Amino acid sequence: MVFHSIEEIDLFLEELKDRKVTTTGKWTLAQILCHIGDSIEFFLSQNEGAIEVPGFIQNTVGKLLLNKFFLFGKMDGGLTNPIKKGEPIDGNPSEELDRVISFTKKFKEHTGSFNKHPVFGALSKEELIKLHLLHCSNHFSYIQMSKK
Repeated sequence: MVFHSIEEIDLFLEELKDRKVTTTGKWTLAQILCHIGDSIEFFLSQNEGAIEVPGFIQNTVGKLLLNKFFLFGKMDGGLTNPIKKGEPIDGNPSEELDRVISFTKKFKEHTGSFNKHPVFGALSKEELIKLHLLHCSNHFSYIQMSKK
């Protein structure tokens, strides 16, 4: 699964409302959606991440890793979540879906600065969009929807 625009993600999220869903990874649908929602919320906030690497690492190794993701069009699996410690909350999938849709709308409308990524440092809105597309492509690939 590869997303090329936030609008494609919006369509995928809308489809989730009307379909029976299973997941193929270790997380439930609610956990996947919670994790994506936490990520968007983080960039719109001034909260601290779960980890914070020194600026010189962000500007060297962090940027190299980010550029690798962008170059190959995918994220490496199994990385430690730098934004929030522990497993995502296994809550109500409908509530988590509404939360992701709400945060996605806020993200698209946001014109101010964004919180620094704990590993990659300060990112432009364009870079955050690219990262979000890769992040959603990675996690949403574990979601299987029934046919209509």
